[in-house]
Amino acid sequence: AEEKLKTWHRLYTQKILYFVGPMMFVQTGLIAWQILGDPLAYLPDGVLLAGIWVNTFLIAIPIHEKIDREESLTGHLPNLLRVNQWRSWMWTGLFLISVGRVIW
Repeated sequence: AEEKLKTWHRLYTQKILYFVGPMMFVQTGLIAWQILGDPLAYLPDGVLLAGIWVNTFLIAIPIHEKIDREESLTGHLPNLLRVNQWRSWMWTGLFLISVGRVIW
């Protein structure tokens, strides 16, 4: 079972970049454009987005790389789940702020 998970993980990390990468860059461009127009109003968006980028590139990706390099997944999976939970909270917050801006 662990070998299947490792094989799946390698395929997942190779392919997810093609889906998530463009979305993150588009989102960054849109929020940068909004911040240029009204820095204080869009500061929360920028802070959450910065947190998402830091979490993704400085924390999550290195954990994924460790999982791909090492033989045991056990030590890294709890860390990855915790990191992904924080990133999910930040994306949810950013989404709710965006929805709130459209509704109000």
